[in-house]
Amino acid sequence: MIQVEVVGFDSEGKFHRTDLSLPEGATVADLLPGLEPTLHAIWKRASGFSVWGRLVTPDTLVRAGDRVALLSALKADPKEARRLRVEGARRANAEQGRFDRWTRSR
Repeated sequence: MIQVEVVGFDSEGKFHRTDLSLPEGATVADLLPGLEPTLHAIWKRASGFSVWGRLVTPDTLVRAGDRVALLSALKADPKEARRLRVEGARRANAEQGRFDRWTRSR
């Protein structure tokens, strides 16, 4: 038997984690029957899986000590989110009369 850790975030952003014992030669798909109900629900809406940060398919073999993450889809484009955050900070600084260090303007 091998020990595998399974982690994921639910729709509210809460982190969930569990340890499973699996037989040698088990795959990522073999994790499903042993998951607690919350992680089972996360599995159903997962957009993918990773083992130690590397994308894998459900037929990938897991090894002792692996950490399998249940991945969810991005809620926003990271570049767009950062652009909006910077615009908001620049607007707040301009309202307070502070200089923007990149454009050197108010």
